[in-house]
Amino acid sequence: MISLMTDLLIVDGSMYSISNVPDSMYKYGNGKYQLLFKQHHTDSAQFNRSFKYYATNQAELLLIMDKVQENLKSKSDSINKIQVKENAIPKK
Repeated sequence: MISLMTDLLIVDGSMYSISNVPDSMYKYGNGKYQLLFKQHHTDSAQFNRSFKYYATNQAELLLIMDKVQENLKSKSDSINKIQVKENAIPKK
């Protein structure tokens, strides 16, 4: 669930950054979500059932979201390090 939630938030962020139009978000985002569920060997119905379960067990959901936040920060830090290295290389 932690890995799936991390990836879902990344997809959500990418969709909001490329489009302000809700219809195009649905049009282009749906395929991304379906691919994501497939990669995690689940589907939207199973995800919704799991999320509803965790929503009623808030202590567990908070632990999951803390781990998701750690994952996102780690990914962001990695990207920032790459960008710093790329910016340090003299351009010809």
